[in-house]
Amino acid sequence: MFIKTLFLLLAFQTFGFSLSLSLNLNPSELTITKYHYGDKDITNRILGDFMVYSVSLNDTNKWKATIVQSINPGPCFFIPHDNEQSSFKSAISSLRKYGGSILMIESNEKRNFRGIDPNRNFYKNNGYTRKIINLIKALQPKGYPIITLHNNQDGWSGNGGKGTVSIYKKGKSTISYFGDRPGKLKDEDYLIYLASTNDKPSKFQKDMIKAINLNVKYEIVSRSDKSLSNFLSIHKPNIFYLNIESEHGDSINQQKMIDIVFDYLSLEETSINIFE
Repeated sequence: MFIKTLFLLLAFQTFGFSLSLSLNLNPSELTITKYHYGDKDITNRILGDFMVYSVSLNDTNKWKATIVQSINPGPCFFIPHDNEQSSFKSAISSLRKYGGSILMIESNEKRNFRGIDPNRNFYKNNGYTRKIINLIKALQPKGYPIITLHNNQDGWSGNGGKGTVSIYKKGKSTISYFGDRPGKLKDEDYLIYLASTNDKPSKFQKDMIKAINLNVKYEIVSRSDKSLSNFLSIHKPNIFYLNIESEHGDSINQQKMIDIVFDYLSLEETSINIFE
């Protein structure tokens, strides 16, 4: 199939700014329209602050996503699970502070869409993968990281808890680095995920792990589990990616983790805020 650059320019006079994306996709592969009411995540307040767009991936599975965009450039936050509401709140708070955009998969407030985990659907020769990564790259200004936000259950099921994520959970392909910040940020469920095909963190990653003083789990990727982090580690290792995890219901401490990481990366709060 002949692939050409699709340039989308959607201008809406309500707030005086537009979404402009340059995507390496056939025009028939993607449809982006101004958001219409219906999704529980999108409130009147949010629509008043940002531009919101509905995305149809135009494939057999009928994947849909939502883009929330600030007028100010900044990082792209990816939220693959529609039931992780605290991540959405953290992302909205971050957009107000730093600018940027959110790309979130829509699955009727559930984790999976038609039996498929949106974050276990990244592999080669897959239209979903190609379209989502093209969208993220188009939304992400040069020099900014891609940040995936997740929420998890309290504790680890293998240690008396309810979840699957913990800084205490050991694995042959993971290395745990324990942070020493006070309060909930020291809790096992609050951690940063880094991934690479290298058997140890790079100097940049080591310096960041030491400086941010948060729980960090480093994953050595040899075979992909079809997550975005694994796919990027193997196929696009030059893209700066990290995952920020917190418990369900705690957007406040997840936002603190975002702030700590951004402070280390010198991503400043935007000096322009036309909404407050």
